[in-house]
Amino acid sequence: MDIGKAFEVAFNRKKEKNWEKIYVVVDIHDTILRALFQRGN
Repeated sequence: MDIGKAFEVAFNRKKEKNWEKIYVVVDIHDTILRALFQRGN
């Protein structure tokens, strides 16, 4: 499923359920930000 279709499905479900809002979570680790976690420090 592409991102546009995912939003379309989410907004349709929001309307069906009469929800006030939806939440969108974006994981940016190792895509926009480099992970710098090191064990033992």
